[in-house]
Amino acid sequence: MLINAKENTEKVIYISRHGQSEMNVKDIIGGNGYLSPSGVEYGEKLGDFIANHIDQEKTRFVTSSMNRTRQTAKLAGLDPDQINDLDEIDAGDFDGLSYGEVKCRYPSEYEARKADKLNYRYPNGESYVDLLKRTRRAIQNVDFESCDNFLIIHQAVARCLIGILLGLSDEKVPQMEVPLHTVIKIQGSEITYHKLL
Repeated sequence: MLINAKENTEKVIYISRHGQSEMNVKDIIGGNGYLSPSGVEYGEKLGDFIANHIDQEKTRFVTSSMNRTRQTAKLAGLDPDQINDLDEIDAGDFDGLSYGEVKCRYPSEYEARKADKLNYRYPNGESYVDLLKRTRRAIQNVDFESCDNFLIIHQAVARCLIGILLGLSDEKVPQMEVPLHTVIKIQGSEITYHKLL
């Protein structure tokens, strides 16, 4: 009985990637652009989902500091807190390039990343190991005790956050599927997906 009572009071964490961005459309690494038309549509649908399914009085909304997460939140009618440590993985010298350009211009770097995505560090940027550390630091700014949390973040950060919350091994994190235009709900060890677009 006590276990069930505790499970029923566990706070919920909602995770959503930002809507599809201009960079997603062009397969660009990094960048700090804005949403595509499809991403704008998702932001509006996300607002409808939140209005119909989320108790906004008991939920803290958070984004990264990047344009595409803040635009998604604005379209959803939110006024979120921002946590810089939730910004997307830093692609360093490859920021703004496509994966195809990296493969052609820097084949050894492309292969190194392919061989060990967890430990590979973008030149003058970050690795997933670095990002996991940064995400753990960001979690210290999330209130898990008194409210639910709804985070609008990025693919790599979402992978790290889900991995940390579910206790997955670091090796599994870079390969995790985090679909666009989907709200992910985590309560305790249960994870559910709500595709909105």
